[in-house]
Amino acid sequence: KILQISERPNFKMSLLGKGAPKITVVGAGLAGLTAAYRLQESGYEVHVFEARHRPGGRVLTAQLGGSYEELGGKNFSDGGTVENSLKLIHELGLEILEDERPYFMSSCYWKHDCSLSEILRKLKSPEMLANELPEIAAHSRNLQEVIDTAFEDPDVRLIFTLVMRSYEGSDLKSLDPSNFDSIYGFLMNCIKAMKKADKGQILTVTWLTLKGGNAQLPLALSEKLKNKIHYNHVLRALRNENDKIILNFNHQKEISADLVLLAIPCPVLKDIDFGPKTIPHEQLSRIRSIQYGKNGKVLFPFSIENPSYDFFLSPEAIGWLNHDHRIMTFYYGVQPDTFTAQTAQSHFHQGMHVMRAMYPSLTLETTSLREARDQQLASYDGAVFKSWIDDPFSKGSYSNRAVGTAGWLSETEKCHGEKVRTAFRPVDDKIFFAGEHTTILDAMGTLEGAIESGERMARLMNKVVRESSGIA
Repeated sequence: KILQISERPNFKMSLLGKGAPKITVVGAGLAGLTAAYRLQESGYEVHVFEARHRPGGRVLTAQLGGSYEELGGKNFSDGGTVENSLKLIHELGLEILEDERPYFMSSCYWKHDCSLSEILRKLKSPEMLANELPEIAAHSRNLQEVIDTAFEDPDVRLIFTLVMRSYEGSDLKSLDPSNFDSIYGFLMNCIKAMKKADKGQILTVTWLTLKGGNAQLPLALSEKLKNKIHYNHVLRALRNENDKIILNFNHQKEISADLVLLAIPCPVLKDIDFGPKTIPHEQLSRIRSIQYGKNGKVLFPFSIENPSYDFFLSPEAIGWLNHDHRIMTFYYGVQPDTFTAQTAQSHFHQGMHVMRAMYPSLTLETTSLREARDQQLASYDGAVFKSWIDDPFSKGSYSNRAVGTAGWLSETEKCHGEKVRTAFRPVDDKIFFAGEHTTILDAMGTLEGAIESGERMARLMNKVVRESSGIA
């Protein structure tokens, strides 16, 4: 027992010694920060290089009118499981905010203030339809065809089209029919909500966010990695040379590493020059081809006591009030065209028409819309927007399954005892991949998926080092 106790500190000291492997993490989003934090806990000297001048990646919290809301990832419980997120959040001493909401949106604007439940009651045999979805998907070319085949009523068809566009962030004709699992989940919740309503009850969902804003998590992780994060470092090239990985930042600074973790969105990899035979051609081509959503958000201060609606749905956007009903979010992803900095103002004006119809007495300033600063917890005195497709370090909101990609994206394998998606298998036990797109959970594109991938990659990299060093 004395020998076993002494082995751990000696191993930890050896990792920090002269022969310790140099580990570099590229990307200070949730995945990269989580992995770096865990590797540091295990005794490794880890350095994180981030293109932005802040941590958090696609987590971005804004402050408006004495409150706060998310311009990026919001709900930790999206995708179901929150095991990895809750463990990390509690470990860092942060506080979860549980915001319970009615499941159904209270208003469908284009139907003149009719309720969503009224429209969905047009569904015929919803339980039978749920069972038929896999067969319908098997004979469809894309997700739009699944919806068009499954739902006869045009209003119901439009509801499911808008909700799925919002959830995935892409035109449904570009999404693989295997995404019917999202339709299935929404349909089953609709069934539950309607059954509850028949009994005079309300089905609710709980949004899990962080008190003070989701920015608290990357800020807490960056504090743990103090002096180990290097901001304003844009990765331009990466090559495998003489058994070392050489990374070039900003076309001028070069460093070498033994192990590298790439924790950056797939579209950004198109901007990086990978040396010959650094990553297998087919693998790199597949990773670069992964589709990302085009979602964007507008936030603006809201000041009506006891508002009638928590949510609204229109052909332009989904809207919701934040936890204390002081900020309204317009969430764009439901319209077929892209939400960009160029289209933001016109989309905002159209959203204001919805607001005036819902709240005739509400006075809203429609001429002032600013692009959000790339800064955590920045304060604004008016409406702000964030277009993730325009962001040079994300080039999209989050990953999804495009037509023709579902097969190889679902393939997994074991690597040193850890499960990985085959498309993101490590290269020569030197180059590793993390991020919401690499998660082995069912749902890609989530906060939980990013954290899960960071935890798993830290374990995997630790195993690789230990095995190469002959340590059990």
